[in-house]
Amino acid sequence: MKFPSTSSVIRQLIELFFYIATVEPVWDGDERKAEYDITVPDVGKYSISAEKPAGTDIFFITKISLVLQG
Repeated sequence: MKFPSTSSVIRQLIELFFYIATVEPVWDGDERKAEYDITVPDVGKYSISAEKPAGTDIFFITKISLVLQG
């Protein structure tokens, strides 16, 4: 089994975080939690969960999961 190089993994993480930063979550009814999917070209598809503290405009990423495609 061949593992990706360290530089390749770092590049993919940078691309992933760039995409996360540019995609606005779609908030549910109470606007405190969101779940959405993003696809990063040449990296893969990820499922993102986010939460927003009450009374703020900022949000925190609580989970990033790789979606395996078969």
